[in-house]
Parts: sequence; C-alpha cells; structure tokens
Amino acid sequence: MTVGQTVLAPGEETTVTVTKTVRVSGPFSETITLHTDDPANPVVYFTLHGDVPHDLIILPDRVYIAGVRGEAPTRTLRLLGPETAAIIGVSSRDSCFAVETAPVPAPWEGQKAWDVTLTAGPDLPAGSTEDELRIETTHAARPLITVPVAIDVQPQIRRLPPKLFFGFVQPGETAGRTLTLRSFDGRAFRVTAATCEAAGVSAALEQAAPDRWLVRVAVNRAEPGVIDTTLVLTTDLPGEERIEVPLYADVRATP
Repeated sequence: MTVGQTVLAPGEETTVTVTKTVRVSGPFSETITLHTDDPANPVVYFTLHGDVPHDLIILPDRVYIAGVRGEAPTRTLRLLGPETAAIIGVSSRDSCFAVETAPVPAPWEGQKAWDVTLTAGPDLPAGSTEDELRIETTHAARPLITVPVAIDVQPQIRRLPPKLFFGFVQPGETAGRTLTLRSFDGRAFRVTAATCEAAGVSAALEQAAPDRWLVRVAVNRAEPGVIDTTLVLTTDLPGEERIEVPLYADVRATP
C-alpha cells in the first residue's frame, strides 16, 4: 500500500518516517518497500525491527474460591512480565489464604512467568469472605499488584431442609417435620442438644449413622398465633458448634 510520495531534484534528500502500531509485546520485524523511478534502484528494502517490553500482568485479575469448611481449596493465577522483573513478596491482606509462587516456562521469548497459587485456610468460618492478594515486584510501572479475592465457604454439616416451614397448624394439634443433618465428607459428629425459645416447639434427636442425624421437630400449641423462631442445634464439630435453623408456623383454626 502506498502511504506517500515525494519528488526529489538531483542532489536532494528526504526522510522516510514509518509508524507502526504495536498490538502485542515481544520482538517484531517488518520489511518496508520503497519504490523509486531510479533505474539503478527501482526498489529499496529496509527492515523495521524492535522489541516491545512485556508488561506485567496477572491472569485472572480477580479470583473466586469456593470450598467446604475443613478443606483447603486452591486457585492458581499466572503472572507474566519482562525478564528484568522479579517478585519481592506476596501476601494476603487479611490472612485468609496462603500464597506460593513458582516460576514456569514463559510463552514468549524475553518474558518471565510465575504461577501464583492461593490456598484458603481450612479454619475459615462458613460464609462469604472478601480478601486481597498483594504482589510486590521490581517492575517500575507496577511495583504493587492487587487482586480482589472472594472466598465462599460452605458449612461441613449440611441441613435438609434449610428451613422448617409448618404452614397452618390447628390449635391443640401436633404437626411434625424431620430435619436431616449430614456431614459433607462423611466425618462423624454428634448433635448434643436441640433448643427453641418458642412455646409449643419440641425436638427429639436420633443418630441415624455416624455422619447423619435426624431431628424430629413438633409444633403443638393451643393458643393461635404465628411462631417465627429459630431452632438451635449444638454439635461437637469445631467451628460449627451452633447451627441455627429458621422455623415458621401459623397456628390458627382453619376449616
């Protein structure tokens, strides 16, 4: 493609300026063709070459870790940068996970690469936690890289159903529901108590297996009204000694 032309008188000179849009890092080489009406040199070739420094990037730029309490789920990121870059230190802002780095083969010449592995702590409480990965480097433009980390920990003891809904209950009559508690990985546990502050609610415990318990819950109250309360279960599993299960019943006379 012709991008410009000029006419030179004998003895004159000119400057050819070439501009290249760089879209990727790394070395590049491109041949430029200059056409003239000089019979001795109808075509002049020259080469445009250079090396675009690799930027320092982390992939992905945000992390989600999911697991079960008592486990140590991991997630690995890839850090890419120029050969001159180095990692000074890595850390978790709130100490919710451990960080390890390991050099790996880089995809391009003149580039460095590391795997950055995050391991969530097995003692994290059940629920959602927000933390931040911090990577200190020698890169002038990015001396500190931060990556948001979201951690979702599911409880070891699963409850089914998650809520006890009795619906309408006739005054003076007994309505029953069974709650099943089971450990996620089959570990044995004990349920030592089941309590509820609301009048008219009772619970009986039955061990169906070392890793499974049945809680038989009954509602029997003579006075009409709504029971909107919580059944509290006490276990011997560290970190999950207290399990709360919402309970709802509407005691009223219905046709």
